[in-house]
Amino acid sequence: MDRLTPILERIRQRPNYQVEWGGHAMRTLRMLRARDLREAFDSDDYAGRAARAFASALLHVPRRIGPGERIVGWVPALDDDALARAEAGFWRHDALYARDFKGWGAWDGSWNHMVVDYERALREGLGAICARLASRLAALDPADPAAVEPGLFLQAARQALLAHREFCGAYAGLARAQAQREPDPARQAELREVARICDKVPWQPAETYPEALQAVHFVYLGHVFDMPSVTGLGRLDQMLAPYLDADLAAGRLDEAQALELTRELCARLNEWSNIPQSIMLGGRGPDGQPFDHLATRLILRAARANRLLNPALGLACCDGMSGDLLDEALAMLAEGLSQPALFGDATITRGLVEAGIAPADARTHAHATCTEMTVPGRSNILATAGHVNLLKALEPVLPGPADGVTPPDPPSFDALLAQVKDELARLIAQCVVQVNRKVWRRARFDPKPFTSCLVDDCIERQTDIAAGGARYNHAVIHGLGLANLADSLLAVRRMVYEQHRLTLDELRQALRANFAGHEPLRLELQGRLPKCGQDDAEAQALATELFEWFCGQVNRHRTPHGPCMPGFLVSRGHVKHGKASPASPDGRRAGEPLADSLAAMQGRATAGPTALLRSAAVLGLHRCPGAANVNLQLPEELLAEPASRAKLAAMLMAHFAEGGFQVQLTVTSAEQLRQARRDPASFGHLIVRVGGYSDYFTRLEPALQEAILARSESPTR
Repeated sequence: MDRLTPILERIRQRPNYQVEWGGHAMRTLRMLRARDLREAFDSDDYAGRAARAFASALLHVPRRIGPGERIVGWVPALDDDALARAEAGFWRHDALYARDFKGWGAWDGSWNHMVVDYERALREGLGAICARLASRLAALDPADPAAVEPGLFLQAARQALLAHREFCGAYAGLARAQAQREPDPARQAELREVARICDKVPWQPAETYPEALQAVHFVYLGHVFDMPSVTGLGRLDQMLAPYLDADLAAGRLDEAQALELTRELCARLNEWSNIPQSIMLGGRGPDGQPFDHLATRLILRAARANRLLNPALGLACCDGMSGDLLDEALAMLAEGLSQPALFGDATITRGLVEAGIAPADARTHAHATCTEMTVPGRSNILATAGHVNLLKALEPVLPGPADGVTPPDPPSFDALLAQVKDELARLIAQCVVQVNRKVWRRARFDPKPFTSCLVDDCIERQTDIAAGGARYNHAVIHGLGLANLADSLLAVRRMVYEQHRLTLDELRQALRANFAGHEPLRLELQGRLPKCGQDDAEAQALATELFEWFCGQVNRHRTPHGPCMPGFLVSRGHVKHGKASPASPDGRRAGEPLADSLAAMQGRATAGPTALLRSAAVLGLHRCPGAANVNLQLPEELLAEPASRAKLAAMLMAHFAEGGFQVQLTVTSAEQLRQARRDPASFGHLIVRVGGYSDYFTRLEPALQEAILARSESPTR
């Protein structure tokens, strides 16, 4: 048995790993912060409070180096073991924490979804960044009123870095102590090397591949302690490439040893949470040329061998990229891992540039969790700032008020569409109001001192990332259910205004009854009219009009720190918002999920995968650089052989050339999913794409399983 097997099995069996979306470890970190913030509640130095909470969490969290581990650092779960509970008696479910802090917006809504500057930490070391903070702090005139806030920020950031150094040093001490007790000479030598590396990085620059991996992991842990939520590592293959080259050339490592270390880092990204922790591979390097390195392949192969949810890999597909690299990615997908997600490099880069991001920065784009785009180390793009259920724009007209008072019927479809657009604009504005309140509260009450040290230009501006210190501060407003809204409006136009087979009032009655007694009508609405995702000109024109209206309205708004950016992230929101949505004219019953991707409602992409992809690409997806995904379910035989994968690769590259943003593939069958529902114990490791991320099928709630099953039965297969 190799050394990684116990690590992988321990991760798969951890209680927090089996709890969807974060589990106990995330709550552990948040309660640690909440406890320390409450104890300092009378202080008006919020930056200092945040730094003290960060330092206290790093100090009190139990530390462990497991058998065979060479990359160290651990976030325990609340329910992990009796030792953790004994060492940290304050870990208890205390409702007062949530009551006291959620009220001022510390954690309401998504906050992380970003990538810090790992490359700077590897190249310069955190010690050099700390020296910059000290220099700027010394240059301030304490008698200058304008120096108060910058001074508090710089002090807090420096305190956070010093606390993180102590955290890393504690692991060095633990490794030395374990080495003294270790009877195996080979393991003794490993532990002494672990201690040496932990003493060095990330405070000093990394010089070897093992040092770079450990530095990345320590910085990652610091970031999630500072922002306990989802995050990403950005272009990790480009960061690691020079260290890998140097070690291979010097004979310090061979390729097999490098792969084993890479697998261990990838495994550790699963340790504290099962929510997506992303890495973007490929794309273009600093020279603008397609990037494909052994480091790229090692990360792909590490994730393929581990067969865990994380890292959530993405592959940026660009013109001129290696066909062999794409084939390796497709071969991995053929094994049912649902990774990597495939991204259209040109579309994303163009969209970010048009949103005001410098071309050189836009080229470094990375997904920060599922689909959401960010600029590593230079941005605080609030990737999930707000969501708008597009189907809600129909409610003032259809089904209309349930109290018997209905508005006058619009005299034409154009008039009805104008009302829907007005309501959509109102919903977007309402969403932005809430987003701005969150941004304001977080700027005032929830500083992030450690993270701010690793995002340009917080130190230069002497401003915390929560207060707008980053170079780019976009907030992404996402639309959900574009296909449902377009399909519904198309049905109204066809059935009411063109064919006159129904009146609006008759349609309202059917919708209010949730189609009870109107099943023939529901079946016709659902299956006998043109739909999005079928490459139908009429449906496509209407979807494009709604898409452009949504993007234009979002672009009109700003937050206190920067512009709003449109996106169409689904994640699992199609189930949540579907439950809150009444029956709709596309034949969807009340409470059923919305579309799980941008292009089509699941089960309705009846014209095949090429039509589905074309329907998404022609929307002009560069206009929504926040996020846009297409879920594609394919049979195993389409990816089984190199020749069939080559045909699929050609189709995908054509899609990206036409303006595709992201394609997420699940390779499984409806029958296999049904078997997994009947016998979950035998299919515990079956991974599927949900609405932008991957998860174990048997652990999903029944509504999500139903939505994925409906997608798998689509004729796109």
